[in-house]
Amino acid sequence: MGASFARRWDTGTFRSRRQQRSSHSTKETFNTYLNFHRPCGFATETVDERGKIKKKYETYLTPFEKFQSLLNHEQFLKKGVTMGYLREVEREHSDTEYAKLVQEKKAELFRSFSKPGILT
Repeated sequence: MGASFARRWDTGTFRSRRQQRSSHSTKETFNTYLNFHRPCGFATETVDERGKIKKKYETYLTPFEKFQSLLNHEQFLKKGVTMGYLREVEREHSDTEYAKLVQEKKAELFRSFSKPGILT
């Protein structure tokens, strides 16, 4: 019962259609923001004289920018996805515009499961 229930809950069997649509829309917005507009720190590891690994974060790129910096990065793309398409997604909004869109989606998400009158 436990695993079966968890699986059905995770796949959306118990969620309403509105919640499923809202969840998908919110996931798409957040994923696009994280992959194309939010910088991440990439560590450079060095080993000191005692053998301890030290990480220094000097490079900050979005995951897409980091992906583009890889050699032969196009070989890692799924079938049907092109670098041209990914660049279009990246240029569709500025980082600031997309951050504002994420905030709006987040507020919409919280309003969807809060008690009426609290977040209106």
